[in-house]
Amino acid sequence: MLDSKNSATEIFWEIFSNQDRQKIDEFKKYMDKFAVNFNLYKDGNFIERSLPFDVIPRIIDTKEFDKMDRGLSQRIKALNLFLEDLYTDKKF
Repeated sequence: MLDSKNSATEIFWEIFSNQDRQKIDEFKKYMDKFAVNFNLYKDGNFIERSLPFDVIPRIIDTKEFDKMDRGLSQRIKALNLFLEDLYTDKKF
């Protein structure tokens, strides 16, 4: 959530407020049209959906980013170990 008292968010909103709204709308339409799509299988039908994309970037403070970085690194390592085992000696 954006905290209006945070200096990083104040700088962001200052930059964002000076952007051309028409260009932001054009970019959003472009992303809606050409974004990465994926299929869902629901109730016996395939439904095509676009990968959600927000034109306003998330601002994450250093403490929260570091926590996410550690968690994602841990999961990447676990996934790589699983795939290595799956496609090699099957030790586990």
